[in-house]
Amino acid sequence: RRSQLSALAGSARAAINEDYGIVNEVPAHDRRIHLGWSKSATVTDEGVKVFGLPFNSAELQSVKDSLTGKVKVFIDPDDIKHARSKSTRLNSSHL
Repeated sequence: RRSQLSALAGSARAAINEDYGIVNEVPAHDRRIHLGWSKSATVTDEGVKVFGLPFNSAELQSVKDSLTGKVKVFIDPDDIKHARSKSTRLNSSHL
């Protein structure tokens, strides 16, 4: 039943978009980069710290040795549990 409702909602949303030009939801990654807060930070063994919040991820640690200088980190102020550099996903290590 849930998949039927989901399919119905999807087709209704497509019809509305076609008729009225409604903009689709912006993915969280794009929202952080284009509308969120940004700050440069140095990557350490403990991750990065921006706006006083620590962030880290396995993905960040796997590329940290290849990074030089600071990375630009983006945060959606409405969801500060996650941050992102342009190429790496970061998770808050304290929230």
